[in-house]
Amino acid sequence: FIGAFFYFYRMTNATFLDKIASVLIENYSDNLSNTIVVLPNKRAKIFLIEALKNQVATNILSPEIISIEDFVQNIAGIRTIDPIELLFEFYEVYLSITDKANQQSFDLFANWAKTLLQDFNEIDRYLLEPSHVLSYLKDIEDIKKWGIEVENKTALLEKYIDFWKLLPNYYQSLYHYLLEKKIGYQGLIYREAVTNLPVFSNNGDATFYVFAGFNALNAAEEKIIQHLMVNDRATIFWDADQTFLNDPYHDAGLFIRRFKESWKTGISYVFCAS
Repeated sequence: FIGAFFYFYRMTNATFLDKIASVLIENYSDNLSNTIVVLPNKRAKIFLIEALKNQVATNILSPEIISIEDFVQNIAGIRTIDPIELLFEFYEVYLSITDKANQQSFDLFANWAKTLLQDFNEIDRYLLEPSHVLSYLKDIEDIKKWGIEVENKTALLEKYIDFWKLLPNYYQSLYHYLLEKKIGYQGLIYREAVTNLPVFSNNGDATFYVFAGFNALNAAEEKIIQHLMVNDRATIFWDADQTFLNDPYHDAGLFIRRFKESWKTGISYVFCAS
């Protein structure tokens, strides 16, 4: 995968998954048992299996097909939890690090905790430095209250400002608490998967990964796919339209154009929409 090149695979009235099925049969038929196809979501698996069935006359051993979320979860070795369970886990952490006099009921806590968890998730999915981002948010709130004279600062306002100062503590405490229990939200799992990449890619496993159907990727997904490609453990097939791809001003090709310029492995295959 040295350099960047485009392979425009055209097939009249064929869907993207039909094209992927053809490539799997033509290029990986001798090693399908050691091939895992990673798709953007679980729903696409059903249609890829159907596309494979339509293109073979005899029985074949289908490759394992999983979603990107399941794949990243496998790398991290951490179980994902649903939003409700996560909220209760966060409340346990909140009670353990908050003075009893300042503790809120679960109902009040849930009002702001849901938004905060969304912020934590995005921080981790894009591999941002938590202390920098959360400190930045605190500084924004400080600026908003900057013009208030000291004598006019109520106890409620002081508590509000103190809350923003506690965000890094909330983040770190929740992160380590979940990590110890081997459970987590999506962003935490993505961050831990990136950390675990060297161990995962050097485990002596001969599995080859085919990523297909992606366009936009978060920072963690980029690192994971690039790492596996550099180590000859993966390739990726993009679902794109040549018109959008070659137009430097069209948003539809924005991400793939950026990947073409920045990825060490270049862009291996781009399937143009029919």
